[in-house]
Amino acid sequence: MKKALYILLIFFLGFPHTSQALHLVGGEVTYECIGNGFYRITLTIYRDCNSSGAQFDPQAAVSIYRGTTLFKNLSINVSPSTTLPLTAPNNCTQLPSTVCTEKAFYVDTAYLPPHPDGYIISHQRCCRNSTIANINNSPSNYGNTYTTNIFPNDLSCNSSPVFKEDPPVILCLNVALKLDLGATDADGDSLVYELCDPLNGGGNNPGTAATDPNGVAPNPATRPPYAAVPFRMGFSKLSPLPANPGLKLNSRTGILTGRPNQVGQYVFAVCVKEYRNGTIISTVRRDFQFNVSGACQSIIAAIDAQGNDTNVQCNGKTLTFTQSSVNATSYFWDFGDPAISFDTSTVSSPTYTFSDTGKYVVTLIVNKGTSCADTSTSIFEVNDPLSVSFDHRGNYCFDQNFLDFNVFGDFSPDANFTWNFGGNTNQNGQIFPKEPKAISFLMPGTYIIQLKAEDFGCEAIFIDTVRIYENPKFRHEVPITRACNPARVNFRDSSIADGPIDHYWNFGDGTTSNMASPSHVYTQAGVYTVSHTIVSRYSCVDTISEIFTDVITVLPSPEARLSVDQEEADILKPLFVITNQNDGLNISTETHLPGGQILYDFNEQSLKFSDTGVFLVKHIAINEFGCTDTLFQYLKVSTPLRFYIPNAFSPNGDGINDELIISIIGAQYSSIYIYSRWGELVFSTEDISLFWNGQKFNGGSLLPIGTYTYIAKASNEEDGGSYLKKGTITLIR
Repeated sequence: MKKALYILLIFFLGFPHTSQALHLVGGEVTYECIGNGFYRITLTIYRDCNSSGAQFDPQAAVSIYRGTTLFKNLSINVSPSTTLPLTAPNNCTQLPSTVCTEKAFYVDTAYLPPHPDGYIISHQRCCRNSTIANINNSPSNYGNTYTTNIFPNDLSCNSSPVFKEDPPVILCLNVALKLDLGATDADGDSLVYELCDPLNGGGNNPGTAATDPNGVAPNPATRPPYAAVPFRMGFSKLSPLPANPGLKLNSRTGILTGRPNQVGQYVFAVCVKEYRNGTIISTVRRDFQFNVSGACQSIIAAIDAQGNDTNVQCNGKTLTFTQSSVNATSYFWDFGDPAISFDTSTVSSPTYTFSDTGKYVVTLIVNKGTSCADTSTSIFEVNDPLSVSFDHRGNYCFDQNFLDFNVFGDFSPDANFTWNFGGNTNQNGQIFPKEPKAISFLMPGTYIIQLKAEDFGCEAIFIDTVRIYENPKFRHEVPITRACNPARVNFRDSSIADGPIDHYWNFGDGTTSNMASPSHVYTQAGVYTVSHTIVSRYSCVDTISEIFTDVITVLPSPEARLSVDQEEADILKPLFVITNQNDGLNISTETHLPGGQILYDFNEQSLKFSDTGVFLVKHIAINEFGCTDTLFQYLKVSTPLRFYIPNAFSPNGDGINDELIISIIGAQYSSIYIYSRWGELVFSTEDISLFWNGQKFNGGSLLPIGTYTYIAKASNEEDGGSYLKKGTITLIR
């Protein structure tokens, strides 16, 4: 096979350059500590040899800042420039003679004593090429800022990292990259690489003063921080050019890989971060322009290697081959199978079935028979598919768990097996055989078991779970109880088992419960024995019982007994007599009367009330066990209902008995209706305070002398009763 893919590829011809400063393609700033606070500063500038812009500046302004304060401004003379070499990938590649990149150094020494703010070293220069494809708006309006830093209080005389190689002049379209963007460090510090933002600086204004920050070459450079060059949509610092696969920078080695797939000019930047004891102390940034060309004429044979992909190596004897050859027009594959003489193919991506497992050298020749043919070889490993699984049997209850494992699958007798039981077992630290036996887990729980089989470099993994069940544990509470009848007892259970538990409570009084934590009321005095049984119905099936002997004592309670001669009386005779029916039964009593008086062990008591209402007598009986019973007796004093209706009146205007005045006592609602002897209603009212003056409805002329009939009605809210009275009234004069 010819040399591996080259880093250096070919740029397309004829980019136009219009401004006098459209010539810079990149640069960086590095430094070397030479001792006693002195540093040798190197500014490296890359330019397009064929640009119409200016040559290298005779002097370059390198500005040194402490924080944002200008500490020193150097004017450094340019060194003689050199041209970067162009190396063709092979003898069938033609490179355009117009492609050219020059490099020049600006080197000077500065005294930079250690300082808490450290130093930032910067140079700014316009302009970038107007044909750059990944910058927003007008690319030529953006310049360059090349910068690095010296960390604060540098007492160790640190030197910055230095790139090992110049950047490539050209990248080739659709050709894989492997660019070494790595650096060396004289102090042996750790280096980390990343793609970062190119920085803007200077403007495309050649007529401005040297000190103008928008000038072609600001002198001094503007103070930090510096703005990034804005990428166009679809581009970023991590994806500065179109590629498939995309660009990827190895952060440890600085190797950049990818495959450019679109012609153009693209700005990018790589940063080398220097770490010491885990702390970053400096950053060197290389800003450069990638030129991707489609004019490359190289012919390269490239087999896509199998690598260490076990999904391919261990997938059987039939393989499909792919290639990434460049500028190939014909293909010849030789699969290196010694058992078959016709193990060749002329298709771009062939599929071939090998005669046996093993390692084979596969050869690809592109453009075979021409002067620019190229050959690639790669080793492929072929193995039968590997599969493995297992099952397990045994006792899964924790107190006596043991499991036997059996292995199944497709593997050779020489296969190796590695077991991971996911937890501590009785055989920790041992090398397990292919099929472990009598494995016991030291704790209950669910374990993820993994079996890995290795056979001829192939690997297969099978995962399953095993559950070791908790043995049922009795946890319950039967409180020792001594209480008066009726006695409520709360039973509590917190037993543990994997899965449902059946409960059987026997309360000792002929009643039972299947609840886990029942509450039970004992209604008879006595001493009771309680039993509790649990039955686990899942996995570890077990039955556990416990008897609690004579734990519940229910004491007899007295009956409070009190009699009254009557429960209701009217206010005219509000007298009640209460009698203690518990007297002489070895029970003490406590009787609370209305008004706050308390009677102890009385026999008989008279109660007289001065107002209407409902009055409470609370009678408490207490036996020798201290158990009590309470009786509530309500006594009611009501207002009697009384009607007073005269049987005659003389409305003759003599001032004596001229009005019929009605009086009803003890009623909330009342009414009266008066009728003539012919049944005509002549007067009515629901306001008993009104009187009848002998006229029809108290208006007009006097009614004739005679006898009139009345109906009086009354109702009482206290007892809900309704009362009716009928009679006659004589009207005389």
